[in-house]
Amino acid sequence: GLFDDPFNPTSCQLDSPESIGAFEFIAGLMNDGLAMRDANLNQAGGDSAVFQSEQVSMIIQNASRVPAFNAAGMNYDVAPVPTAPGGIRATGAGGAAWTMSAVSEKKDLAWAFIQFLQSPEGGLAIYPATGEAFPPIRSAAEGDPWMGNDNLPPGREAFLIQAEGSTTATGAFFGSWGEVNGTFISPVLTQIWAGEVAPADVLPGVCDAVDEFLANQ
Repeated sequence: GLFDDPFNPTSCQLDSPESIGAFEFIAGLMNDGLAMRDANLNQAGGDSAVFQSEQVSMIIQNASRVPAFNAAGMNYDVAPVPTAPGGIRATGAGGAAWTMSAVSEKKDLAWAFIQFLQSPEGGLAIYPATGEAFPPIRSAAEGDPWMGNDNLPPGREAFLIQAEGSTTATGAFFGSWGEVNGTFISPVLTQIWAGEVAPADVLPGVCDAVDEFLANQ
């Protein structure tokens, strides 16, 4: 994970042996030419574009790309992300959150709309129907709205398998996350993905800076 607590962090965890090992593995794929570098991927239009143009043979993504791949008439399928020997499956439990403003003048209508989005005849039918969004409710994911959906690729059970490993540990859910990421983390990760620095050389310094920032909050 990024922090000791994704909601109320007190320390950065990017310098742990496990985190450094993970960054070394991913950076190694890029350094060996087995994965596209971040800058090259962005310049080429993102993961969906390079997959459709057959510049890469696979991508790691959620269901949001399904409609585009279907519209392009692609012959593709999905599978669970492999895990390392002795490792565990960890899928980021982020997703899209529907919220209602505390200062809304039409709270009743807003609440009715949120309820509609979570109803079998509403959002649980609309979004899974196109394959673009994995249902947030297990019964919908395991039933016809998802598993019986012919718009999804044959291996769609992979999304269920990944969901079983959902965790908030890989995310950050606190108010100053944008500042922490933009100031301390993201610039260094850009250097790692570019092959300019080694994870073990720079991540401890990142955590020192982040820990100092958190201590002063």
